[in-house]
Amino acid sequence: FDQSESLVRELDASARASLHAALEASLRSDDRMVWSAAATATAAMAKLEVPLGLWQEFQPSMQQWVANSSPCGQSSNLQEAALLIIKCLAQKWPAHLLVPSFISFATQCLSKALVVHVRVYAAEAILQILESTTHSGFGPGSEVMLQCPEITVNALFDSCQPEEPENLQLSVFLCLQSLCGSLCLSSSHAERVAWCCLRALRQSPLSVKSVVLDVWCSLLSGQASMCINLDENAAREAAKLILEVLCQE
Repeated sequence: FDQSESLVRELDASARASLHAALEASLRSDDRMVWSAAATATAAMAKLEVPLGLWQEFQPSMQQWVANSSPCGQSSNLQEAALLIIKCLAQKWPAHLLVPSFISFATQCLSKALVVHVRVYAAEAILQILESTTHSGFGPGSEVMLQCPEITVNALFDSCQPEEPENLQLSVFLCLQSLCGSLCLSSSHAERVAWCCLRALRQSPLSVKSVVLDVWCSLLSGQASMCINLDENAAREAAKLILEVLCQE
């Protein structure tokens, strides 16, 4: 790593700009193998350059890339590549460099105006960030986790409804499980998670219901569980539905 950092520092401005331009051109490729490799390389370069102040345009560029959708709600390869960059960065960067900016970029791609596979990719990127905050010294109760943007939490709630595609529900409920596993979940959010779980237990496919059980366990084991206010009928229904899922597994 020290040798790589030294090489990065030695690049002159012209060579650095040419390298950045070449990476962006590859990110726009129609070939998945090309833009995937370019996304991984871009994340590796950003890991070295951004903390040193050598890539000032990186964050504005990322913002443009995640917003780069084609007409009729179709995604562009650049948008998918940007989400892959975020997923890679979540494995390399400390959490304070990811929250709130990059998690907000991924949140934009949860929009219902976009195709499903991009929304799933966005949920996976958000999950990677949430998990990285837990495993990189920013665990439960940390200030970084407390900064998870409200817009991200709301977008997750909107994307886990039973009418959403099964694979999207799965990814989003995994995000909610990660949030429930932290001590930062507010009481209002905890109650919304509980009602989302109840709706999913009523209407979602079995594969989603199985994940919902894990979310429910994480929710009830957290401090915010004391603030969940389900009425008696809803609580009984939840217990009945949970038993039904357990019997089917």
